[in-house]
Amino acid sequence: EVIGTYSDYIVITTDNPKSEDPMEIAQEIERGVKKTDKDYIIITDRVKAIKHALEKAEERDIVLIAGKGPENEQIYHNRVIHHNDEEVVKYILTGR
Repeated sequence: EVIGTYSDYIVITTDNPKSEDPMEIAQEIERGVKKTDKDYIIITDRVKAIKHALEKAEERDIVLIAGKGPENEQIYHNRVIHHNDEEVVKYILTGR
């Protein structure tokens, strides 16, 4: 609910779902966002979600990517996948 209060548009995604269903987690967050009547989208693939947020942003917009901080992995069940939000943003913006 808080993120909806201070945002114009929200992209709901995953953050280490571990053994939980990523869509169920997103839908739980969605319940709070719906109370704010703000536009939002659910994209459970974190890389695609970040790409969408950056592509949707206009000049002078602020894109807040929250949840992972300096972590370097995503955990899905018993799989650990390399993931770093900063690296993803740099790659999307520069292609490197």
